[in-house]
Amino acid sequence: MIKNLKKNCKTEYLRFTKILLSKGILPFSKKNNGFLILNYHSVQKDNNYPFAISPEDFEFQLRYLANNFKIKTVAEIVEHISTGKNTSDILVGITFDDGYIDNYKYALPILQKYNVPAMFFINPNIIDLQYESFMSWKEIIEIANMEFIQFGSHGLSHLPLSVLQKKDIEIEISKSKTILENRLKKDIIFFAFPFGMVHPECQELLESYHYIAGFITVLNNDKTINPYTIGRLVMNKNNSIPNYFEIAVAKAIRSYQNSSL
Repeated sequence: MIKNLKKNCKTEYLRFTKILLSKGILPFSKKNNGFLILNYHSVQKDNNYPFAISPEDFEFQLRYLANNFKIKTVAEIVEHISTGKNTSDILVGITFDDGYIDNYKYALPILQKYNVPAMFFINPNIIDLQYESFMSWKEIIEIANMEFIQFGSHGLSHLPLSVLQKKDIEIEISKSKTILENRLKKDIIFFAFPFGMVHPECQELLESYHYIAGFITVLNNDKTINPYTIGRLVMNKNNSIPNYFEIAVAKAIRSYQNSSL
């Protein structure tokens, strides 16, 4: 009896939340003024990786986001919140970490279908190893030349920076930038921390190598926004289920009213 009651309550909770969302009301936020950056890893049909979602779920999510929010490039979101301007729009950015080949095979066509911009954070040393599960430089260069695609550094070798010495952190930050800029012929000014792990020396080093923002894999609710530890909502099997996805997004949206970088 108790089990059925809990199930019924959960069903009603989801139904009520979905009604609010369909009316443009965020049940977990008092302000219709905010931003959210989503962090994807893998989009694959087999879905055998904890941080992988199916192409069908990814398409549903992009369609939902495009219908309810303003999807912008990560660069546009960083610039917008840095100005401190108020807006009635909620801005959403799409990012991918690691550079899996399924991003090219499955995610990219869906991004193109809905004209959604995305930022890809990759590790040059891992790409150089030519694993079958990762994109090649040829594929990376191809999509880097697409108007709505941007690239950033994910470190040189995907090492957790929090446990490294400063000289090794500097290599991860600087050399990855140099290689990517040489390969892609574009400025690399965004950095995503591998495993979301940040060392006290990181911000100073990112600034010195002319990165303008850094991203972690957890959401932060500080009153002020540190441009070098911007939180992202990590997408996985659990929060990618329809209904749960809408709730996860609503809870994760962060107000930037009266705040600045």
